[in-house]
Amino acid sequence: MADIDETLTLITTGRYGRCRRCHAEIPIHLLQTIPTSRWCLNCRQHLTPRRCTSKRHTPSTERTRAQQLAPST
Repeated sequence: MADIDETLTLITTGRYGRCRRCHAEIPIHLLQTIPTSRWCLNCRQHLTPRRCTSKRHTPSTERTRAQQLAPST
């Protein structure tokens, strides 16, 4: 809900669609996909990656999956 409220504030102040970091215009295709996006694609790449909390992507399951795909010796 907070994201939506913040986006509405950005719209009313005329700052919607601008990157919070570099103030460049956020591409329309990104805004159509993620209307609450706050960063352009370039700045998004420089953000600290979030930790994935999905059980499918834990290091132990990634190791297990890699071991399953490795050729038998």
